[in-house]
Amino acid sequence: MRTLHEFGTTRWIDVIDPTIDELDELAAEFGLGYRTFDEAHRRAARPMMRHYPDHVYVVAFSGSFAEIDMYLGPSWFITVRRHGPEDGEWDAQPVLDRADRLRPESVSSGLLLTMLLEELVEPVWVAVGDDEGHERVMRGGCRERSRSRLAQHG
Repeated sequence: MRTLHEFGTTRWIDVIDPTIDELDELAAEFGLGYRTFDEAHRRAARPMMRHYPDHVYVVAFSGSFAEIDMYLGPSWFITVRRHGPEDGEWDAQPVLDRADRLRPESVSSGLLLTMLLEELVEPVWVAVGDDEGHERVMRGGCRERSRSRLAQHG
């Protein structure tokens, strides 16, 4: 199932349980080469972030171990997720609700990614305590590297 959400000039394409043909159509539509988009065809082993000249690829997991593959371009944000027996489920509605409260023209692909990641991480911070969880996640300067890369795309 493919759902389009539009915020000003930014498009969020949320895809749940895609077929191979649907993934191939998305790859062609957004110029994502096979090597770039092949991760969406299979379950990832770990969270990751890869930077390409024209987009960023991020894999993250929810607290229920739902995998969300994310592709971030200058004016588009693609999420690919599966709801199956070995996959947890993740609900995008809280992110959509937050984005809907903003002026549409202020919602960029980078902001959508940031809000989605905050929704995924927030329950972890609550579980371990905000200060301890924040320090664990942000240790090692990863926040600054991620911000500089995201700023290039949003």
